Amino acid sequence: MSKQANGIFSQERRSKILELLASSGSVNVAFLCEQFNVSPATIRNDLRELEDNNLLQRTHGGAVSKQPSRPEAGQDFLYNPTSSLNEKQAIANAAIGYVQPGDIIAIDVGTTAYEFAKLLANLSNLTVITNDLPIAAYLERCTQFTVIMAGGIVNRESHCTIGQTALDTIGSLHVDKVFATTDGLNPKKGLSTYSMEMANFKSHLMESGDKVFLLADHNKIGKNSLCFYAGLSQIDVLITDDKTPGHIIDSLRQYGIDIVCARQEGAPLTYLNSIPLD
Repeated sequence: MSKQANGIFSQERRSKILELLASSGSVNVAFLCEQFNVSPATIRNDLRELEDNNLLQRTHGGAVSKQPSRPEAGQDFLYNPTSSLNEKQAIANAAIGYVQPGDIIAIDVGTTAYEFAKLLANLSNLTVITNDLPIAAYLERCTQFTVIMAGGIVNRESHCTIGQTALDTIGSLHVDKVFATTDGLNPKKGLSTYSMEMANFKSHLMESGDKVFLLADHNKIGKNSLCFYAGLSQIDVLITDDKTPGHIIDSLRQYGIDIVCARQEGAPLTYLNSIPLD
């Protein structure tokens, strides 16, 4: 029989760890210690055993699933884990370096934002504001952060909230850093998204922070969507991936934007700019 720790046998505890991984995609040691009321050494031993059985992959401070995340019961999970996943994870890894303990941050909607939010679980003492339902649910499960959900009408297509209540929430708050996303970035026209309601919320979100970090993979760069909502001068740092064409990077640098091109292996390429914003 498996060794017992705090009333739960190790076999049962490891089974529950796999259930958490199946629903969220990643876990961290601190959260599991609190969840099962055991020591870090016990959790690390569990993760080592599960990795030896090819059931997960250990990371610094936790573990990630080897299987695609499954939706919670009744949840129509939008995010496609196969769409430019490596690039989105590289962007998320670069973005996490800008978050400090004690920060108040806001997170926009989308797959890249979700990958970024998963990495936050390894940090502490954050306040996070979002209108993204999967992000809020993940942070509620896997962290002890203060999570503020911008309430409003649920947009089932994008799994987020929109409308006046969501705008009122964002309008009443001040954040240190906004981690924004977009459906299109045109070097001449700015940022765009697919609906007027989403554009209105994104505009308010970007205005709420001292500093705006835009997380956008190469598929969004140089593209237009239906509704434009922000100019390039509102972006402080663009974090993209190294598949973004060099000529577009050069054109964006003319606006004084700091640009980080995240790479899957090795240090990101960083372009710092001292050119005044238009």
